[in-house]
Amino acid sequence: MEILKRSFANFRPRDLEESIELEAFIKKIDIVLPPLYSAFVKSFAFSREENLISEQVFIKVHNYKSYLGHVYYLPDKEKLLIGDFFSIEESLSIRNRLYNINDDVFSKKLLPIGEDSTGHFIIMVGCGNDNQDKIFIESGDESFVAGERFTLIANDIFEFVRGFAFITRDDMDDIKYNRLYRNWGEDFWRVREDV
Repeated sequence: MEILKRSFANFRPRDLEESIELEAFIKKIDIVLPPLYSAFVKSFAFSREENLISEQVFIKVHNYKSYLGHVYYLPDKEKLLIGDFFSIEESLSIRNRLYNINDDVFSKKLLPIGEDSTGHFIIMVGCGNDNQDKIFIESGDESFVAGERFTLIANDIFEFVRGFAFITRDDMDDIKYNRLYRNWGEDFWRVREDV
């Protein structure tokens, strides 16, 4: 296993136009985003459609594309394999669909912002005065840390993302990464064949 990308290299920076549209949307919603998370959302583009695991390789022998690896949270690598991050629209929709208004998610002013790769753990940001910008893992069955539904994992989104690493898959050991290349306009890697 090899680390190919770290931290913020796993995200696409937002275009200026996207940032302006997002700021207009944020002003309309029913929740005040904490300052650091708000800066993060305005700086980087992500959603369930634009996920973090975008590094694919075309396997010519089998004629298919496969992911080169996965994004892990290194401080808890054995427990947390990063899945999707939610756009603001998705966060609000998921919160309102999954949680009753009387749930602790509302009383603790937590907002779902992502999930692990299995969809079992929900990543949340604190939006209240006492938990502002803090990042939590919500485990409905309390399996992330025994006896805890909400586990504090980072002081803010920037600290959390600095722990990310895109790590190659074990079953891709036959691929020599120095033989990977991309053709202009492609969004996946190819393996250079011996000539």
